[in-house]
Amino acid sequence: VSVAFPLEYEAEKFVVALKAAELVKLLTKLEDDDLTLVVSENRWNLRSGAARAELHGMESSILKYITELHDSLQKAEWKPVAARFFEGAKLCTIPGTRYMYAGMAARGAAIMTTDGAQLLHYVTDGAMAEDVWLSEAEATELRKFANLTEYTIVQPWIHFRTATAIVVSFHLQDSVKFPFDGIQKLVDSAIHADEGDIVGTLPEALRKAVSRAAAFSEEVSSAPDREVVELTIATDHVVIHAERLSGKYTEKIPLEGTALTLP
Repeated sequence: VSVAFPLEYEAEKFVVALKAAELVKLLTKLEDDDLTLVVSENRWNLRSGAARAELHGMESSILKYITELHDSLQKAEWKPVAARFFEGAKLCTIPGTRYMYAGMAARGAAIMTTDGAQLLHYVTDGAMAEDVWLSEAEATELRKFANLTEYTIVQPWIHFRTATAIVVSFHLQDSVKFPFDGIQKLVDSAIHADEGDIVGTLPEALRKAVSRAAAFSEEVSSAPDREVVELTIATDHVVIHAERLSGKYTEKIPLEGTALTLP
């Protein structure tokens, strides 16, 4: 993941690469609002009030890599991000999975993710220019943003840009290996199923019940190997169950329409 934030300053152009964690930690500790910066020989010399600090730049190969990455955007063609893209990205998430196809993928207007046992598929209002597959770690970072308005793909990276020219970049997985066709076949078979093939319908109340159970289990939701909300589907009802350190939550929702026939 890469983030480029444009700065305006009255000085000659300089290029230096610092470890972000060290710089942020230092800047948040400085109490004086006035900060003087002097750059020389791959070093940052900072002065704030009576405090003095010297930060050494990273090795030149890192700097060269970062510079080439962002120089590649000079002639890139930026396209608008679909209005519901980030809504789909946040919905298509399966936390804690280590499945070989984990992460978030997009083809055309569809966003999808799978862990081999379940599949999430969301259709946005705009198509991606190319197939995209992000690792789960990268997808998690992407979901933290909501103000990215444009994107461009310069293999093997996808870059997003805000209205204030901040660029957030993610290294793409090899999308050729992602099972787009197999997933789309499963989705199409469900969408185009005949009425006679539908053995039951899930009630609207189920969504609200799952939301209540999820809120109850937030206390342990950070544990990747723990079921946050458990659904048990019977022939005439669904049981929603969640646990937390101090108790448990259970709700029974009757199924509407035709009774569900289970194998």
